[in-house]
Amino acid sequence: MSARRVFRALTPLAYLLSATVAWAQTGTITGKVTESRNAQPVGGARVQALSATSVVAASQSRVDGSYRLVVPAGTYTVVVNRIGYRPGNTNNVVVTA
Repeated sequence: MSARRVFRALTPLAYLLSATVAWAQTGTITGKVTESRNAQPVGGARVQALSATSVVAASQSRVDGSYRLVVPAGTYTVVVNRIGYRPGNTNNVVVTA
């Protein structure tokens, strides 16, 4: 088998392995948005993971208040906004791969 054929055969494998390695370097931020007075879930809240001033990931809380953000490993500020509620945030959320 020529070197050119070997390279062509291994190239797709290299792409697959690099995608797997990149995917393995992510983590998940999960939580539940609730009212501060009575701990009732708040659906439809916008939840964002910020790194410095950049939005890395964003989602909307479900009816039960739950949310899930998939982000690269790092340290984030999680910001929550919903019309009719005061904005909230949690600083120094550390995500490891």
